[in-house]
Amino acid sequence: MQPTVTGETSEELATIFNLNPCSIAIERVLSELRALQGEDRSSRCGESAAQQIAKFLHECKGLDPGKIGEWLSLDDGLSAASLEALLFKYRFTGLTLHEALQLFLSNIRLPARLCSAETILLAFSRHYHRSDASLSVDTVAALCLSAHLLSMNLHSSMGSLGFEHESKEECISRVRFVQHCQQVGLEGDDHDGIGDFAGRIYDAIELRAIHSDGRPCMGDDTRTRSMS
Repeated sequence: MQPTVTGETSEELATIFNLNPCSIAIERVLSELRALQGEDRSSRCGESAAQQIAKFLHECKGLDPGKIGEWLSLDDGLSAASLEALLFKYRFTGLTLHEALQLFLSNIRLPARLCSAETILLAFSRHYHRSDASLSVDTVAALCLSAHLLSMNLHSSMGSLGFEHESKEECISRVRFVQHCQQVGLEGDDHDGIGDFAGRIYDAIELRAIHSDGRPCMGDDTRTRSMS
């Protein structure tokens, strides 16, 4: 059995990552992980590196949720591979879209830049679609982005970001959100079904935001529906 990262080593790696999750910091984390696991330090980027980073992001306590989101949204191959590897650690079967998003984003804060947040949400959508193919993957992606914007609208000071016809001071209404989601549905999708789906999303998000509260991650023990 390979040794795990715990105690002081975990805190040190979390500190390194939280300072700046750039390629240099990631290489340092990988180097430390490989040293602990007795692996060859010369083994660099690729599938094994992405899997190690995903395991680190999934299990290490004390990571900054915003820094995790920042790293996963970077426009490079290792970040993208790490995001895919991280998503494979979750099982979304039997979960609604809101529940799956809530689970995945419980320890990740999406970047403020919409295009960066979209990178993570698109990857999530592809994985969720494997568990629930009742809607097209593009519609799932559009609903995920809409759910993210709604969560920001109802639970942050960013106003009506992404939604038209709402003043900055107003929270988007349930009717408006349902109409918006029906409009983004693709031809061939059940628009009445999308409306019901969107209504349930609104009700759930009104009660609880889907984005991380920004507190340091507590590690794998908080993710009761994720896979080991």
